[in-house]
Amino acid sequence: MQLQGSQIRVWTKCLPQKEIDNIDIENAFEGRILKDAAQKVTKYYVPPITSIENFSADQLVTIIQYEVTAGIARIEPQATILYELNCHEKMIRELSVSLKIKGRSGQSDKPYAWRYAAPETNGARLLSLLCPIN
Repeated sequence: MQLQGSQIRVWTKCLPQKEIDNIDIENAFEGRILKDAAQKVTKYYVPPITSIENFSADQLVTIIQYEVTAGIARIEPQATILYELNCHEKMIRELSVSLKIKGRSGQSDKPYAWRYAAPETNGARLLSLLCPIN
């Protein structure tokens, strides 16, 4: 994440849900996923997303497992996106988008136009998570 004035740049990656769910967290990577996730839970780690949405205890454990899996497993992202957020104006745009779906790939490094993030979208969540309250 890069911060400049009221603008922030942040890389995101979108991993295929099916691939995350297909990983045997008890045995893959010598059990590191389960061990690391359990350690976070016992240390009362709270994922950042909880600052903007409410989750049950079971959902929190799943989110932590997903975070650990994303950090350990070498899953090929379906998309990587460099977002630029304008915190003051509460606007967002993509600066770079790389997609890889069903064996086909594409990339654009042409900045998209600034836009307001629609409610309940990933863009709105990024703004809520990363922008200080004005």
